[in-house]
Amino acid sequence: MSTRGAGNSDWIASRVDAMRDALDSRTSDQINRRVYVLTIVSTIVLPLSLVTGLFGSNIGVRDGNVLSAGHPVWFLALCGRLALLGWATSASVHRIRYL
Repeated sequence: MSTRGAGNSDWIASRVDAMRDALDSRTSDQINRRVYVLTIVSTIVLPLSLVTGLFGSNIGVRDGNVLSAGHPVWFLALCGRLALLGWATSASVHRIRYL
């Protein structure tokens, strides 16, 4: 009788492990879907945020004409710094082989 009980408990333990693996897989799939949606939303929203932040940085932009501002050098310097920041981020991401 004890052999049958031991075999039964092994079967139950294997079923519990299988159910845990299935649950882990399902949870991982849900997280992956949510990260995918977040990536898509970020891809759309972040460039829009950058553009609105760039033109809303109070550097004297009037009537949509940036270069007729009192100091267009500040605007160009800001654009250059943003481009440099983007390049540095891209380089560091590639250096650590994240992408």
